[in-house]
Amino acid sequence: MVAGKIRDYIDSHLGDNHLEDEFSLDKIARELNYSKFYMERVFSEVIGTTIYKYISIIIVQNTIYQQYYYNISIPDTQEKTYFNKAKNFNFL
Repeated sequence: MVAGKIRDYIDSHLGDNHLEDEFSLDKIARELNYSKFYMERVFSEVIGTTIYKYISIIIVQNTIYQQYYYNISIPDTQEKTYFNKAKNFNFL
């Protein structure tokens, strides 16, 4: 149940590309009212990967999808996704 809520939150924020400046484990924990340590432990046990790795996978999948199905160039894809800010490269 907890892992599903976390996944749903991530998917809803990444899937629609309406990412705010702060998209972090702390932000997710605040929004869902869970301890970030509890969330990470439960998510990893149920989903089989860490929250950050899951987020990275979703970002890359969304980027590939946009490039393949909409024939969007890499620079254009970068502008429309989470890669639009240099600091976000460090996230991955």
